[in-house]
Amino acid sequence: MFDYRQVILDNLETVVLIIVGLLVLALFFFIINTIRLNQLHRRYQQLMRGVNKANLEELIFKQSEQINDLRDQVKQIREKQAEVYQDIKESLGPIGIVRYNAFNDVGSDLSYSIAILNRDHNGVVLTSLYGREDSRTYAKPIEKGDSKYKLTDEEKEALQMALHKHEPR
Repeated sequence: MFDYRQVILDNLETVVLIIVGLLVLALFFFIINTIRLNQLHRRYQQLMRGVNKANLEELIFKQSEQINDLRDQVKQIREKQAEVYQDIKESLGPIGIVRYNAFNDVGSDLSYSIAILNRDHNGVVLTSLYGREDSRTYAKPIEKGDSKYKLTDEEKEALQMALHKHEPR
């Protein structure tokens, strides 16, 4: 049988040198790791100190508060935007106007039909007929781009002009 104890005792000087070498190597790695750890610790301290001597935790809390404030502002803006959008839908859009001569005995195009619609194509067609003896005005409601009342050719033309101006571009 092989006796390890005897081999170690015979080569004790070599074994001690190997152990000392390993200890020196371990010390070398320990020193390198200590230097790196100190560098990392300094960087961590700078990070925690942050800008203007405020620490990172305070900065994170401030940013969180600002984000919450911005969320509230965005919510308010969206609510206001919805109101404005509804107002725009109900507001009057482009109009269509047709001028014409309703009667042969009257010169110039003094009669007219005007279609006034909102974004949902609801509104009114106003017609004014001008004659030598009198002038008459009529109003016909428009719902979804059409009227329950019979429209004249000029009223239809004014309505088509207004509807055409409402088409998405």
